[in-house]
Amino acid sequence: MHYYGPATYVFLLAVFLKQFYLFGSGGVQPGDLLFVLAFLGVLVSKGISFRIAKKDLAFLSFVVMTITINLFHFATTGSRSFLLPCAYYLFNLMVVFGFRYIGSDERFACKLIILARAIFAFQLVLYVVHLGRWYDADRYMGTFNDPNQFGYYVLSLYFMAHLASAGISRKITLADDAIVLALLLTSLSTGMLAAFAVLFVLKRVIIPLRTGAGLGILKSLAAVVAMAALFAGVPAMSTTSGVGGTISDAADRIAAKVSKMADFSVQGEYSESIVLDRNLDKIILYPEYMVYGSGEGGWDRFDGTRNDHEIHSTWLGILFCYGAVPFVLLCTWTWKNAKRKRDSVSVCVEIATIVESLLLANQRQPLFWLLLMFSPSDVRCVDEWEKVSG
Repeated sequence: MHYYGPATYVFLLAVFLKQFYLFGSGGVQPGDLLFVLAFLGVLVSKGISFRIAKKDLAFLSFVVMTITINLFHFATTGSRSFLLPCAYYLFNLMVVFGFRYIGSDERFACKLIILARAIFAFQLVLYVVHLGRWYDADRYMGTFNDPNQFGYYVLSLYFMAHLASAGISRKITLADDAIVLALLLTSLSTGMLAAFAVLFVLKRVIIPLRTGAGLGILKSLAAVVAMAALFAGVPAMSTTSGVGGTISDAADRIAAKVSKMADFSVQGEYSESIVLDRNLDKIILYPEYMVYGSGEGGWDRFDGTRNDHEIHSTWLGILFCYGAVPFVLLCTWTWKNAKRKRDSVSVCVEIATIVESLLLANQRQPLFWLLLMFSPSDVRCVDEWEKVSG
């Protein structure tokens, strides 16, 4: 399945514009419209030759079931909150179908890496010259409405760039690591920092140790120095508390999260357990929904839980909202894509992606689904496609 044409550039433009939140969170942003336009461009271009990949049938079935479950709960409760997730899943289904074609071309992979680096530089410049937004005195969020949105966008592009680089034998440099870490530290998003740390340690330390490449360890140490040097300069020019305050704030947040992970309390008005912090008390108090699904909305139905907010864990949230069968379908699709990621870098990215998605709800984000499906083994150079088509 291969495509390279105008829709490719529309897709890349959508990725670029995804960083601009012109409207409220949860609504349609300019980048979202371009993702849909890119899919329609592929659909029109391929015409009757457009095919849904066999490995994506499980994802299609998953989306159909999520919509069915949400519509059922909408009909029985009358709550419109179940309708928006239907739109999200339809949107992401189009993104997945379009990317299955667009993401298989070497030229796209090259341009994606260039685009990612340009976006990282752009966001860093906004931070340095004080044109970005701040959530509060300590947490930066760039052009987004929330620091976690900002952090996830930067982290996802960083992961996508790794997958693209593995497909075309390019390397993500130490400078890339340094800039991304700098941006994540400004957001003080502990989930993103944890995922970055997982990938960095696996890629720069564990793999070199396993292969006996001492030079790799030296490079990882050099990367740490580069990151520290970069961050020593950038925050000093900011309006916040400078490098010392930023690192101290990050350390405090990480320590607080570690403390929460050691506490599994289900109840308590002032408890700071990981269960209550991620709103997982709904799963513990209403386990029956993991069988048939609660629907993704109407959170005020669950008496006895701490609040009426959504579950802040992608995988556990999906299991609770849609039940066992859709969850198995999603795991099947994820596994089919993961099996194609045989190189060490892709495996590291997959592990880091899963770690991050256990801590935050990413199912509305198109980049999350692209990370699960994008495999370097699917990327072919132009000559290979000519041989196949010839």
